[in-house]
Amino acid sequence: MAASRTRVANIGKTMSDPTPQDRAELIVLKLEHFIRDNRTVRGVPYRDWQALARSELTEAFVEVAELSNRKSRDVVMKRMLLLGSSALITVGFWGAVVAIDTHYAVTSAIIMFLAGLALLAVVGDFGIRAAWKRGTAAQRPRRFRRIKHFDAQLRRLEHDMQKRLKKLKAEAEAEAEKDAQHGA
Repeated sequence: MAASRTRVANIGKTMSDPTPQDRAELIVLKLEHFIRDNRTVRGVPYRDWQALARSELTEAFVEVAELSNRKSRDVVMKRMLLLGSSALITVGFWGAVVAIDTHYAVTSAIIMFLAGLALLAVVGDFGIRAAWKRGTAAQRPRRFRRIKHFDAQLRRLEHDMQKRLKKLKAEAEAEAEKDAQHGA
Protein backbone atom coordinates (compact mmCIF):
# COMPACT_ATOMS: atom_id res chain seq x y z
CA MET A 1 0.00 0.00 0.00
CA ALA A 2 2.87 2.36 0.80
CA ALA A 3 4.39 1.56 -2.59
CA SER A 4 1.23 2.67 -4.41
CA ARG A 5 1.18 5.92 -2.40
CA THR A 6 4.80 6.55 -3.36
CA ARG A 7 4.08 5.82 -7.02
CA VAL A 8 1.11 8.21 -7.02
CA ALA A 9 3.13 10.92 -5.29
CA ASN A 10 6.09 10.48 -7.63
CA ILE A 11 4.02 10.52 -10.80
CA GLY A 12 2.12 13.60 -9.62
CA LYS A 13 5.34 15.51 -8.91
CA THR A 14 7.31 14.60 -12.03
CA MET A 15 4.63 15.48 -14.59
CA SER A 16 5.45 18.85 -16.04
CA ASP A 17 4.00 17.98 -19.44
CA PRO A 18 2.62 14.44 -19.14
CA THR A 19 1.42 12.35 -22.03
CA PRO A 20 -2.21 11.19 -22.08
CA GLN A 21 -1.01 7.74 -21.04
CA ASP A 22 0.80 9.22 -18.02
CA ARG A 23 -2.33 11.14 -17.03
CA ALA A 24 -4.43 8.00 -17.35
CA GLU A 25 -1.93 6.04 -15.26
CA LEU A 26 -1.99 8.71 -12.57
CA ILE A 27 -5.79 8.70 -12.40
CA VAL A 28 -5.90 4.90 -12.24
CA LEU A 29 -3.29 4.87 -9.47
CA LYS A 30 -5.19 7.51 -7.49
CA LEU A 31 -8.44 5.57 -7.84
CA GLU A 32 -6.68 2.32 -6.90
CA HIS A 33 -5.21 4.03 -3.84
CA PHE A 34 -8.63 5.42 -2.86
CA ILE A 35 -10.33 2.04 -3.26
CA ARG A 36 -7.65 0.21 -1.25
CA ASP A 37 -7.70 2.75 1.58
CA ASN A 38 -11.50 3.02 1.81
CA ARG A 39 -12.33 -0.62 1.34
CA THR A 40 -14.91 -2.12 3.67
CA VAL A 41 -16.41 -5.59 3.86
CA ARG A 42 -18.91 -4.61 1.16
CA GLY A 43 -16.35 -2.63 -0.87
CA VAL A 44 -16.20 1.06 -1.69
CA PRO A 45 -19.60 2.70 -2.04
CA TYR A 46 -20.33 3.45 -5.68
CA ARG A 47 -21.21 7.08 -5.00
CA ASP A 48 -17.86 7.66 -3.27
CA TRP A 49 -15.96 6.03 -6.11
CA GLN A 50 -17.99 7.96 -8.68
CA ALA A 51 -17.38 11.28 -6.90
CA LEU A 52 -13.63 10.67 -6.74
CA ALA A 53 -13.47 9.53 -10.37
CA ARG A 54 -15.43 12.61 -11.45
CA SER A 55 -13.18 14.96 -9.50
CA GLU A 56 -9.97 13.32 -10.76
CA LEU A 57 -11.12 13.37 -14.37
CA THR A 58 -12.28 16.97 -14.04
CA GLU A 59 -8.93 17.94 -12.60
CA ALA A 60 -7.09 16.18 -15.43
CA PHE A 61 -9.26 17.78 -18.11
CA VAL A 62 -8.83 21.23 -16.55
CA GLU A 63 -5.04 20.77 -16.53
CA VAL A 64 -5.03 19.80 -20.20
CA ALA A 65 -7.31 22.71 -21.12
CA GLU A 66 -5.19 25.20 -19.17
CA LEU A 67 -1.99 23.93 -20.78
CA SER A 68 -3.56 24.12 -24.23
CA ASN A 69 -4.91 27.63 -23.56
CA ARG A 70 -1.55 28.79 -22.25
CA LYS A 71 0.28 27.49 -25.32
CA SER A 72 -2.32 29.02 -27.61
CA ARG A 73 -2.13 32.37 -25.82
CA ASP A 74 1.66 32.34 -26.03
CA VAL A 75 1.61 31.74 -29.78
CA VAL A 76 -1.04 34.41 -30.33
CA MET A 77 0.80 36.94 -28.18
CA LYS A 78 4.09 36.31 -29.98
CA ARG A 79 2.40 36.71 -33.35
CA MET A 80 0.64 39.90 -32.26
CA LEU A 81 3.80 41.38 -30.74
CA LEU A 82 5.77 40.63 -33.90
CA LEU A 83 3.13 42.11 -36.18
CA GLY A 84 2.52 45.11 -33.92
CA SER A 85 6.19 45.95 -33.53
CA SER A 86 6.76 45.52 -37.27
CA ALA A 87 3.90 47.93 -38.00
CA LEU A 88 5.21 50.50 -35.53
CA ILE A 89 8.74 50.26 -36.89
CA THR A 90 7.42 50.62 -40.43
CA VAL A 91 5.42 53.71 -39.50
CA GLY A 92 8.42 55.18 -37.70
CA PHE A 93 10.81 54.50 -40.57
CA TRP A 94 8.57 55.95 -43.27
CA GLY A 95 7.69 58.88 -41.02
CA ALA A 96 11.40 59.61 -40.76
CA VAL A 97 11.76 59.29 -44.55
CA VAL A 98 9.00 61.87 -45.06
CA ALA A 99 10.58 64.16 -42.46
CA ILE A 100 13.86 64.04 -44.38
CA ASP A 101 12.47 64.30 -47.88
CA THR A 102 8.85 65.01 -48.83
CA HIS A 103 9.42 63.55 -52.29
CA TYR A 104 8.38 60.11 -50.94
CA ALA A 105 5.27 61.42 -49.15
CA VAL A 106 2.69 59.50 -51.21
CA THR A 107 4.60 56.22 -51.06
CA SER A 108 5.23 56.55 -47.36
CA ALA A 109 1.60 57.50 -46.74
CA ILE A 110 0.40 54.33 -48.47
CA ILE A 111 2.90 52.16 -46.60
CA MET A 112 2.07 53.80 -43.24
CA PHE A 113 -1.65 53.34 -43.96
CA LEU A 114 -1.11 49.61 -44.59
CA ALA A 115 1.01 49.31 -41.45
CA GLY A 116 -1.75 51.09 -39.53
CA LEU A 117 -4.29 48.62 -40.89
CA ALA A 118 -2.06 45.76 -39.76
CA LEU A 119 -1.85 47.33 -36.31
CA LEU A 120 -5.63 47.78 -36.27
CA ALA A 121 -6.02 44.11 -37.19
CA VAL A 122 -3.81 43.12 -34.25
CA VAL A 123 -5.90 45.18 -31.84
CA GLY A 124 -9.16 43.96 -33.42
CA ASP A 125 -8.04 40.36 -33.03
CA PHE A 126 -7.98 40.81 -29.25
CA GLY A 127 -11.60 41.96 -29.26
CA ILE A 128 -12.76 39.23 -31.60
CA ARG A 129 -11.08 36.52 -29.52
CA ALA A 130 -12.61 37.85 -26.30
CA ALA A 131 -16.10 37.96 -27.86
CA TRP A 132 -15.65 34.44 -29.25
CA LYS A 133 -14.66 33.06 -25.84
CA ARG A 134 -17.64 34.75 -24.17
CA GLY A 135 -19.94 33.27 -26.81
CA THR A 136 -18.66 29.74 -26.42
CA ALA A 137 -18.77 30.01 -22.64
CA ALA A 138 -22.40 31.12 -22.84
CA GLN A 139 -23.27 28.20 -25.14
CA ARG A 140 -21.61 25.56 -22.97
CA PRO A 141 -24.38 25.26 -20.31
CA ARG A 142 -27.05 25.01 -23.00
CA ARG A 143 -25.12 22.24 -24.73
CA PHE A 144 -24.74 20.31 -21.48
CA ARG A 145 -28.48 20.65 -20.81
CA ARG A 146 -29.18 19.25 -24.27
CA ILE A 147 -26.81 16.34 -23.63
CA LYS A 148 -28.46 15.58 -20.29
CA HIS A 149 -31.90 15.78 -21.87
CA PHE A 150 -30.81 13.42 -24.65
CA ASP A 151 -29.32 11.03 -22.09
CA ALA A 152 -32.62 11.05 -20.15
CA GLN A 153 -34.50 10.33 -23.37
CA LEU A 154 -32.20 7.40 -24.08
CA ARG A 155 -32.75 6.01 -20.58
CA ARG A 156 -36.54 6.34 -20.99
CA LEU A 157 -36.40 4.64 -24.38
CA GLU A 158 -34.29 1.83 -22.97
CA HIS A 159 -36.72 1.39 -20.08
CA ASP A 160 -39.70 1.39 -22.48
CA MET A 161 -37.96 -1.13 -24.72
CA GLN A 162 -37.30 -3.42 -21.73
CA LYS A 163 -40.95 -3.21 -20.72
CA ARG A 164 -42.07 -3.90 -24.27
CA LEU A 165 -39.66 -6.83 -24.55
CA LYS A 166 -41.03 -8.36 -21.34
CA LYS A 167 -44.57 -7.85 -22.60
CA LEU A 168 -43.77 -9.48 -25.96
CA LYS A 169 -42.02 -12.40 -24.23
CA ALA A 170 -45.05 -12.90 -21.99
CA GLU A 171 -47.37 -12.76 -25.01
CA ALA A 172 -45.16 -15.21 -26.92
CA GLU A 173 -45.12 -17.61 -23.95
CA ALA A 174 -48.91 -17.33 -23.60
CA GLU A 175 -49.29 -17.95 -27.33
CA ALA A 176 -46.94 -20.95 -27.11
CA GLU A 177 -48.94 -22.39 -24.20
CA LYS A 178 -52.17 -21.79 -26.10
CA ASP A 179 -50.76 -23.56 -29.17
CA ALA A 180 -49.49 -26.42 -27.00
CA GLN A 181 -52.92 -26.86 -25.43
CA HIS A 182 -54.72 -26.78 -28.78
CA GLY A 183 -52.18 -29.07 -30.36
CA ALA A 184 -52.44 -31.72 -27.62
